[in-house]
Amino acid sequence: MLGRLRDHFTHFMQMRAVRHHGSRVGWRIAPRYTHYLKACQARFSEPLPPVGELAQPEADFRRDGITSFWTPETATIANSMYTKIQDREVAGDHLWGELGPSGGRNYQGNVYLDFPELEKLFRGPLGIFLLNYYRTHFKIFYASMLKSVRISDMPGGSQLWHSDSGPGTCVIVAFYLHDVLDEDAGVLHALPWEQSMEIFKQEHKELHHMARQRGINLREANRDIRRELMTTYYRDTINANYRDAVRGPKGKAGLVVPFLNNVLHYGGYPAIGRERIALLIHCYPSDHPTDFDRYSRNGIPKTSPYPVDPATHF
Repeated sequence: MLGRLRDHFTHFMQMRAVRHHGSRVGWRIAPRYTHYLKACQARFSEPLPPVGELAQPEADFRRDGITSFWTPETATIANSMYTKIQDREVAGDHLWGELGPSGGRNYQGNVYLDFPELEKLFRGPLGIFLLNYYRTHFKIFYASMLKSVRISDMPGGSQLWHSDSGPGTCVIVAFYLHDVLDEDAGVLHALPWEQSMEIFKQEHKELHHMARQRGINLREANRDIRRELMTTYYRDTINANYRDAVRGPKGKAGLVVPFLNNVLHYGGYPAIGRERIALLIHCYPSDHPTDFDRYSRNGIPKTSPYPVDPATHF
């Protein structure tokens, strides 16, 4: 009895954090990121850059937590990076790590240092987008690059519907270095926040129901069982009720796809014989201007999933 009461209390508090802070990171942790964002906005006194052609993508993102945009400038940056990668691959450079269980290979260098044209992306269209969305300065926690190929008949890992369960102020940006014009390209798919929330509201009840049907006590289930139940629930519910709401932005090289890491999403499952190369960049609000000098010296490698202290200078 005590265990069930504790379980229901935790679920209540967790859903409250999801509603108020847009985060599944944990109800004790989530508020600190929202509070920091509001403190940054209160201190921010500079005029925002004109949003121009990004006005509609920014409005869509604020409503849905997923959007996309493309400009000639983003295309130039993507083409430059992709050409460098192709040239280095032809030269025999070892760019990619070992093939992961889901068909992904991580870039082995320091993305920001190896491709300095990324600074133009953040000083240009993406920076304008982030400044207008956050209504304050922004900072970059890390950037990674992944080459994805299909190695299995069935998707796995991040190729399945999931929520990253990080801070609600984190904006992940997928940046495609080549054309992604069809479903076979393995593009990111996301369910807008409103529909994701509807699924989260029923998750606790449905997972317990699914577990009971299998003769499992969910509170005692290990992580792998809980993950399998969760991804099954997400997949079946989305396929049954939300298929038309799913967004899978496609476009030419240089397509920028910002999404909130707590919306339900998946990606990186291209067709056989195809590959997808994409950057994934994790951005946060900041109480000081973006420290491009710091990034030019140190790059922006991944050191942890998210910053424990949102006020950390990075």
